[in-house]
Amino acid sequence: MFKVRGSKVYYSEEHIPHIKSTGFIRISDHIGKDKRKVYWGPTVIKGADAKTFEHLARDHFYRDKKRVYYLGQPIPDADPQTFKVFHCARGMTQFGYYAKDARNAYYIHTFRIIRIKKIYTRDLEGFWGLDDLYAVDSDYVYGRGVKRENSDPNTIQELGHGYWGDKNNIYYDGKILEGADPETFLVIGGNMYATDKYNLFWNGQLWNHFKDRITAREIKEFIKQNKHLKGYWWKLKDLGRLREYGASFDGQEGYFIQDNNVFWEGSLLKHADYKTFEILNHFYAKDARYAYYTDRRLMKADVKSFKVIEDALEAEDYNHGLFARDKQHFYFKGAIDKKINARTYKVLNRYYSRDRNHVYYLMNRVIRNADPKTFEVIDGKHARDANRQYIDGVQVESAG
Repeated sequence: MFKVRGSKVYYSEEHIPHIKSTGFIRISDHIGKDKRKVYWGPTVIKGADAKTFEHLARDHFYRDKKRVYYLGQPIPDADPQTFKVFHCARGMTQFGYYAKDARNAYYIHTFRIIRIKKIYTRDLEGFWGLDDLYAVDSDYVYGRGVKRENSDPNTIQELGHGYWGDKNNIYYDGKILEGADPETFLVIGGNMYATDKYNLFWNGQLWNHFKDRITAREIKEFIKQNKHLKGYWWKLKDLGRLREYGASFDGQEGYFIQDNNVFWEGSLLKHADYKTFEILNHFYAKDARYAYYTDRRLMKADVKSFKVIEDALEAEDYNHGLFARDKQHFYFKGAIDKKINARTYKVLNRYYSRDRNHVYYLMNRVIRNADPKTFEVIDGKHARDANRQYIDGVQVESAG
């Protein structure tokens, strides 16, 4: 914190000799200026105009005649005359802020390092920050600065204990809580518990195993007080038995169908169509509308071209069966692997594959310096390109 004592300026009780007390103005605990420069602690904020530099909003937003700053970092292209920050200083430490000006909307994330992201919105005038995690425009709900698909900004509301919801989704920590049913979702309270008709949640995650032995005091009390709720999971069939059934159903441990409903290890896939549901392996499935990884919908997947990739890993290996692709994306554990170009990706054998940019060993491990244009398999794990030979994905000698 800045303090002036006599002819000296101190920050956090340490004398800063290059800052003179003459003309020094303390703007906040961490920001000060003299007639020539602006300082964030002992560090000069390069390019800041000392004459016009001022506090813009609580929680360390500032501006001068040309720029807007968060702490000592300028926000690219921000307009200092129209810049507005939503929901500052609510009595707690924040890690995220929404803001906008006459040209752009922004999400500023400040956990560990400062990240500043521009948000594309077709409705800048209607863009509005709800709190440090959520914002809306006329078309979408934004969580952690990301546009959430199939969201409804007209019905979004805070449900309590970190949960939010609209008519289509439940949200936690800025993300869609997959598998949650917004029509029957209820927040239990203490320790971030919640429930819907089919599942129990804690801290934004499914807690299906908890259904077999309820030990949490909050949940016991909630069930006791809400015995009138019809059709909720504590009145449904024993999901422990359903899991046993699922272990033998069609040879698949993960997915199973019971009474026209689709489950993954006890979690109901409320969007799944049992009539068209196709089990691809333990982790992946698809129906006429969506592809799935465990109990999550893969919203960007192309269902028609979506398929599991056979891999060389043994069934006991943790990564076995976790690869899939469609015409646009390559997936590992249900997440899009952005380094792989799915349009040009080609499996050469059980061990090697390539796209236009890289050669891969065991599906997605990049082989450094391998040339995808000349790479070919000799036999099994033995391969070569124009310059080198490889065994087990490791260079062993030059090709010449």
